[in-house]
Amino acid sequence: RYGSTPTNLPTGLPDWIMKNTNLLLLAVVAAALVSCGTTQEDRWAAEDATRSGFELHQAGDYEGALATYTEAIQLNPPSALPWNNRGCARIQLGDYDGAIGDLSQAVWLKPDDPHYRNNLGVARHHLAQYELALVEFDEAISLSPETARFYNNRGLARFRLNDDVGALADYDRALELEPDYAVVYRERAMVWEARGDLQAAEADRDTFARLGQETEFTLPSVEEEVPTN
Repeated sequence: RYGSTPTNLPTGLPDWIMKNTNLLLLAVVAAALVSCGTTQEDRWAAEDATRSGFELHQAGDYEGALATYTEAIQLNPPSALPWNNRGCARIQLGDYDGAIGDLSQAVWLKPDDPHYRNNLGVARHHLAQYELALVEFDEAISLSPETARFYNNRGLARFRLNDDVGALADYDRALELEPDYAVVYRERAMVWEARGDLQAAEADRDTFARLGQETEFTLPSVEEEVPTN
């Protein structure tokens, strides 16, 4: 149904693909998927399945969401959205390698979507691939420079790479865009503490608590987004 897999790599691959041999096979698969035939009925059914998967995802049923996103992918493989959303479900289930595969496919199919780039960075961050995560967060920010979440995520990646100055700049920018973004205060406190500025760290923790979030200081985590359309 989906046609045959090409024996040669497609031409004109982006440099970021050519430099990462782990993505070359995905490039071959993507070329095959894009060339496959799907009917209008298949596409409509895939959209319905993607919406159903999103509802399950939002309800916390990640296994159910994953299965439903898989149905959508089987119905319409060239659609990037279910690949992205299934990758996000895999993140929630702790399957970070699988998430990278799905999210890389989403990025290949729709490279100009900043959310897909961000989510791929999230998956890589969970595997401590901080430099590769930083590349994706950089790209997400270049595509959507007014999204606070992307600066927050890049700030944490920079902190993990011992770039305190860059991390603080990203957290500051996130708060300029979204002053009540509570988790940023929590994460910036960790940077202040690492730099020995305990007063600034305490002030950020107090703000984090005042904004109605949990008062216990916990380890930060990058965040993924599941687009609704």
